Parts: sequence; C-alpha cells; structure tokens
Amino acid sequence: MFKKVMIAALAVVVGGGFLIFGSRAISHVRLAVRQAREYAKKQVSPEQELKRLRMELNDSKKEDHRIVDSIVKLEMDVERVQKSVSAKKARLVRLDSEMKGWETALAGEGTDLRVSFNGSTRQFSRANVQDQLRTDARTFLNVKNSLKGEEELLKIKQETLTQTRQRLSERQAHREKKLAELQQLENSLLELRRAQASGEATGEDDRLSRFNQDFQSLQERIKSEQRKSVISSGTDKGPIRNAEEQSKTDTEVDALLKSRRGADGSPVAGR
Repeated sequence: MFKKVMIAALAVVVGGGFLIFGSRAISHVRLAVRQAREYAKKQVSPEQELKRLRMELNDSKKEDHRIVDSIVKLEMDVERVQKSVSAKKARLVRLDSEMKGWETALAGEGTDLRVSFNGSTRQFSRANVQDQLRTDARTFLNVKNSLKGEEELLKIKQETLTQTRQRLSERQAHREKKLAELQQLENSLLELRRAQASGEATGEDDRLSRFNQDFQSLQERIKSEQRKSVISSGTDKGPIRNAEEQSKTDTEVDALLKSRRGADGSPVAGR
C-alpha cells in the first residue's frame, strides 16, 4: 500500500509539478513523500509496530558483536604493547648497568682495562671500552625514546579499551531498559484491547436491552390498537355493563360446578 501511494504521489507531483509550480515543485514532492509516509505509518497496527521495535532491538545485538570483536582486538594490542614496554624497561636497566661498568673501568688507569661483562671479568683496551660506552649510550637513548612512545600508545589503547567496554555496557543496559519498556507498553495495549472487547460485549447487552424495550412497546401498541378496534366497533358496553356481564358469567359457572357435586360436596357419579 505504501509503495502504491508513494508512486502515485510522485507521479502526480513530478509529472505536473514543474509545469505548474516551477521551482516550488521540489517542495511539493517533499510534501507528498512526507504525507505518503504518514499515511503508511497510520496503516500499521500498534501490535505490528511493537513487533517491529522488538525486532530492531534484537537486531542491535549484531552491533554488539562488532564491539566485542573490537574489545578483543584492543585487549590483545594492550597485552602486546605491555610486553614490549616491559622488555624495553628491562633492556634500559641492563644497558644502564653495563654502562656503569664501562664508566667504572674508564675511571682507572692504563691502556688495558679489566671490566665485568656478562657475568665474567674480561680485559679490553681503553679505546674499545670508550667506543662500547658511546654505542651503549646511543642505544640507551633510542630505547628510552621508543619506550616513551610505546607508553603513550599503551595509555591510549587502555583508555580506548575502557571506553569501548563502557560503550558496550551502556548499549546492553539501554537495550534491556527499552525491552522492559516495550513489555510494559505491550501489557498496556493488551489491557486496552481487553477493555475494548468488554465494551463490545456491553454493546451487545445494550442491543438486547433495546430489543426488550422495543418488544414491550410493540405489545403495548398492539393492545392499544385492539382497544381502539373494540371501541370503534361498538362492542364496548362500558365498564358497568361489562362488569355485570362478567358477574353473570361467573354465576353460571358456579351453578354448573354446584350441580356436579352432591350435598356433601363430593362429585356425583355419572355427571
């Protein structure tokens, strides 16, 4: 129905709109579309709309699945960056310790220096120790700068993970709230339908009551017509004569019944 109304509206407006209204035709098209949508919306029963809204809420769970996937990915990223940060921190500690060993050795005299390195004491030339110290210093700075960047990245990912979890929780809570509200609305609609059904039953009782009233009215009308007929035919002798004749009839009935009984009041055989 909606498609038919939409097509008809657009055909009328688009076909003659530009010829009649010129630049205002677009506004008329928009108006026709809006009216068609409103008409289609009115054709949908409340029960059907409740089913549609419930379907929309259930379909929103698909978006939850995508959010869950994002949370899992973020958790894995956070874990990976945390491991990298821990490894860089451990490397900085080790480099700092080795640099202190080079510096301690260079504080001594001579061209050959004894240095504690990798768990054992070895002898290296002063020039090699100086070169190693400068190399380790450059490595230390590079690792430190890299660590700073990864710590910032870790903070961002942790905050994003927290926000995403909160978003999922809020969506789920909102959906549960709306489902509860939909259930309340559906209950109210059921109450309304029950009241309407009760009203229809009351209407049927009212029709039966009206029938009884009409029936009694018809009876009275017929009696009235009969009374009029008696009066107009001249058979009505008036209340006094009618009563006298009725009394005479009753006397004759009494005499008949008396003749059928004996002196003691018992029935006489053969009569």
